[in-house]
Amino acid sequence: RGRVIERFVRLEQSRSEPGSGLGLSLASAVAHLHAGELRLEDNGPGLRAVIALPRAGPQALPAP
Repeated sequence: RGRVIERFVRLEQSRSEPGSGLGLSLASAVAHLHAGELRLEDNGPGLRAVIALPRAGPQALPAP
């Protein structure tokens, strides 16, 4: 299951669907760039992808 976040990896069940196998890899990279993580959870049947990002502190946003 963890392999699906590698670039160009497609599971056997998905091979008949369009796509290049980059979506979850890109989502994982964006999450990490923002100090977050991409978690893969069971969604029987299927897989749920959850992006968790840290909350910004009050100093992160400029005052209006």
